[in-house]
Amino acid sequence: MTPDQSERIISNLATLTESVAGLRRDGERRDEAFEQERQDSHASRRELHEKVNAVVKDISTVKGDVRVAAEVNAQTRTTVDQLNTKFELAAPTIAQVEQAKRVGMWLLGGGGLAFLGVVGAVLAWGETIKTAFSHWLGIK
Repeated sequence: MTPDQSERIISNLATLTESVAGLRRDGERRDEAFEQERQDSHASRRELHEKVNAVVKDISTVKGDVRVAAEVNAQTRTTVDQLNTKFELAAPTIAQVEQAKRVGMWLLGGGGLAFLGVVGAVLAWGETIKTAFSHWLGIK
């Protein structure tokens, strides 16, 4: 080999070495970029899973609230139906009590007016009534 050929071979080897080093650096950068992308993807998936889990938890809470509200509504509806049934059963009795109160008021009013009439008559015709009783009983 001649010195020119040796220099040219060494020069080509140096160029190849630099190219290989450059490829290694590019490969390392790609590895770093790949690793960063993998970590970002992992973080993104974790965040997505956390959001999905939060939504699932919220939905289960809402389902529970709706279930409780439905049970309370059903219980209230049952209670109202029971009260309506009891009221319907008691309605004739309530009507009779109201009627008895009206009749009682009429009787008390009539009795009071009769009493006032008797008292007025006694006051107005007191002496005449006294004389009639005395004569009837034979008292002089």
